[in-house]
Amino acid sequence: MGAKIQKLNDTLLNAKGVIIVLWIALMVFLPSANFSLPPEQADFKIDVVVIDAGHGGHDPGTIGFSKTHEKNIALAVSLKVGAYIKENYPNIKVIYTRDKDAFVELHERSNIANKAKADLFISIHCNAFSSSTVHGTEVFVLGLHKSAENLAVAQRENSVILTEDDHEGNYDGFDPKSPEATILMVMHQSAYIDQSISLAQKLDKQFTDKVKRTSRGVKQAGFIVLYKSAMPSVLVELGFISNKNEESFLTTEEGQSYMASAIYRAFKDYKIEYEKNGPSGLTNTEIPPAEEPVTTPEPPKPADKPTPDPPKTADKPKADPTKTNTPPVDKPNSPPKDKVVFKVQFLSSDKELPQSAPELKKVDGWEVLKVDKRYKYITGALDTYDAALKLQKQVRTHFPDAFMVAFKNGVQITIAEAKAQ
Repeated sequence: MGAKIQKLNDTLLNAKGVIIVLWIALMVFLPSANFSLPPEQADFKIDVVVIDAGHGGHDPGTIGFSKTHEKNIALAVSLKVGAYIKENYPNIKVIYTRDKDAFVELHERSNIANKAKADLFISIHCNAFSSSTVHGTEVFVLGLHKSAENLAVAQRENSVILTEDDHEGNYDGFDPKSPEATILMVMHQSAYIDQSISLAQKLDKQFTDKVKRTSRGVKQAGFIVLYKSAMPSVLVELGFISNKNEESFLTTEEGQSYMASAIYRAFKDYKIEYEKNGPSGLTNTEIPPAEEPVTTPEPPKPADKPTPDPPKTADKPKADPTKTNTPPVDKPNSPPKDKVVFKVQFLSSDKELPQSAPELKKVDGWEVLKVDKRYKYITGALDTYDAALKLQKQVRTHFPDAFMVAFKNGVQITIAEAKAQ
């Protein structure tokens, strides 16, 4: 009888332990849970998107091969992504965690998204490594570090909390170097992991298929900014600015426009799929368990620039390509001496297009420049920035990736230099 009573007591004790563990889990995760209606009742819509430009202010992020600051590239690309979404989906609310060179604490970035009840959180960064040959894009979702390399990336991005006031209070004593802390992160975000992976894979596909960048894959790591965001979230590494070629590409307006349009197209594909099928109908596959080593093939040559299809304008009537009012253009080497001329670049290709190409019929008065073995198609020859801005808006009805360029004495200069003339 005594043995039976002891066995019963042991069973009750074990059950009590399980109940305590469950109670603790509920207390930890219920306050931040994001409950949703059953699929048959839910209204699957993307209404709010938060775009997070990494670093800023006194935090420059990584430093590039030519002393480029990550914070500046991240901000430029983030603003372009937001502009594409606003232009093509005016009913979607786009919120930036920062829209200027300002420092925003990591917990505040996720607070912005949580308070807005955002449907997606996209954090944009650049990478760096001790070897200048390492290159390629990476897209991260929250998860356990599967390699020392992933751990290093997360630790670098998370280390900024050490510069914040009361970081121990803001992050509940989080230790970026603790594996246990990462496990808690994964449990917290598990409700959104499938959606996050689906968006991440669409981003990776756009970078490789459309922008022709080297892909280092979709990965998992413990980023605080993703952990604190109660929604599907991804962190994008646009490339390694410690690599001369990638830094050169990412510091140009053309390169930033290509990367931003790739992010926009991935968002668009995700939105269409999510609103049609709901979260259970999103396409994604498991993240491969084996990841490539740090050493990668030689970086792309400077001429290996992308030739993506521009994002198509959504929810807008198509403009009649025969009704364009693009003014005739002067050749870049023909304007009067010391005169600044603004133009709009709408297309770039590694091969010269025939004059009968359907794309070229959409714009009147275009010209082509050959630069570094690439053919750049531009239009317009305007005296003022405001006039060029109007032309850019018009050209974007056909080519949403179009952007402004400027020339002086036949030599291309930056827009900032042109505006200062």
